[in-house]
Amino acid sequence: MQTIKTSRLTLRIFEPSDITAVYRIMQQPEVGDICATIGKNPSKAIAQAWIDKAIREYQTEEAFIYAILLEGQVVGSIGLHLELPQKTTAEIGYWLDTAAWGKGLALEACTAIIEDLLPTRQTIQKLIATTDKANNRSGNLLLKLGFKLTGETIVNTIEGVERPSFLYEKPLEYPLR
Repeated sequence: MQTIKTSRLTLRIFEPSDITAVYRIMQQPEVGDICATIGKNPSKAIAQAWIDKAIREYQTEEAFIYAILLEGQVVGSIGLHLELPQKTTAEIGYWLDTAAWGKGLALEACTAIIEDLLPTRQTIQKLIATTDKANNRSGNLLLKLGFKLTGETIVNTIEGVERPSFLYEKPLEYPLR
């Protein structure tokens, strides 16, 4: 298991014991309103299934989903979901506890994933990301990271609801600069 550390954060694989923090964050309406993988008002069973899937996909290298810890507490998630079977494109996704918004933590976590994880996965040639159309903060973050807004798409929420979203892309060249 790869743990990634930054000046303020620790990124590590999720553990079953993270359920309380994950469920609490998933229950925040502001998070569900802009994060399709969470949706609105998920049950504790959905939160547990989400953690179980994150752990399973990490083990099978279909995705690399990390808990974001600040001062030892889970404050969110960040990860790369690989496009199978080629694994040449990965979607980066993240969500944070609303108490952690506006502190640069998402930028710090994204930068860590790009700089620390991607060099070990050089088959990935392009990153993509989607944001809810109302999520200007994430759109601006992706632009800071060198992504380009390339169009619009529909994302299905965890509840199966179609959500109009923006699509961002970032081609990769190794070594990363």
